[in-house]
Amino acid sequence: MTMSLPSAELAPQELATATALPAHFYSSADMNTVDQIAVFNRHWQYVCHATQIADAGDFVVGVLGQLPVILVRTDEGIKGYHNVCRHRAGPIAQCSGKGAKQLRCRYHGWTYNLDGSLRTATEMKDV
Repeated sequence: MTMSLPSAELAPQELATATALPAHFYSSADMNTVDQIAVFNRHWQYVCHATQIADAGDFVVGVLGQLPVILVRTDEGIKGYHNVCRHRAGPIAQCSGKGAKQLRCRYHGWTYNLDGSLRTATEMKDV
């Protein structure tokens, strides 16, 4: 998606008479889309410091732009995943935690290994 910004409103101003951006730059849904495309979709984003997930099983939930994510420390290092259960798209984790052996969605109990693989899918044995 490509959006063009009104160039006249973004033109450099003399410091002595400079004004703030018009209100729509702060409140318009269109500007939120521009920010999403220009900033969040194009650059690295900070979720947490590595010391916050220092040990295997430690995890942090966050949001990158509009994408819910979960970072997990495994024995192999830090892994990042979309924090959404495959079953009904509920969050796999609702808050950060320590020492997890697996992650379990609270909606229907689907359980994931720390490497992101599905471990168990409750009530799906015959499906």
